[in-house]
Amino acid sequence: MTHIDQSTVENTLLKMLSADRFARLSGSMERVDLPLRHVLVDSDVPTTHVCFLERGLGSMVVSSIDEEVVEIGHIGREGASGMHVVLAVETTPTRTFMQVAGAGIMVPMETFQRALADDPEMKDFFLRYVHTTVLQLAHSALANARYNMHERLARWILMCHDRLEGNNLAITHEFLALMLGVRRSGVTNELHVLEGVHAIRSTRGNVRIMDRAHDSPRNRLRNNTVGEAQNDDNLPAQLNSPRA
Repeated sequence: MTHIDQSTVENTLLKMLSADRFARLSGSMERVDLPLRHVLVDSDVPTTHVCFLERGLGSMVVSSIDEEVVEIGHIGREGASGMHVVLAVETTPTRTFMQVAGAGIMVPMETFQRALADDPEMKDFFLRYVHTTVLQLAHSALANARYNMHERLARWILMCHDRLEGNNLAITHEFLALMLGVRRSGVTNELHVLEGVHAIRSTRGNVRIMDRAHDSPRNRLRNNTVGEAQNDDNLPAQLNSPRA
């Protein structure tokens, strides 16, 4: 297993750890490619690894009794999959898979749980990260209840943009429909609304951000709630620790 130097890490959580806490995990770390649709957490199956994403986009989804699937959150380079174990939960009914291919750093669950048990402050750090994901879920519920469809779409596009490199987002209409819980045709119509004000340009399998700060009475390509984005810039402040 190749040694991973902390200075080369692109994941925000791992970069924020102090050197000695990073060392608790580094001996078992493994860099892996994460292809499209790769499952990071399967529903109701014991999680074997925590994955700290460095590139790409993970999608957390939940299914109804009649097998309708809706996305409830994202994971990018700011976060990690499998964080339910921090709450002493072995399995989760949600599922996490790669919606945009990338790469990450895997840590065996035994190593991760042992590090948390041996270091309460380290556990507190990851509990604060879990709290930020709960806030994201709360804002998603608010958006679904109060925002127009194009505002919800703009919010989700921005959340993807926060987690991916560059202005081209390799996301399909099918994925956007999953995120918003609507039919694919409805997504196409709302993309046209945002294209009409030159906020984005949508082509097959790609959405290009043209004007992130666009603001007009009907179309807003910006964060619609205060303090919800989990990007690299504001995550340290949310975790309230310059160096965990």
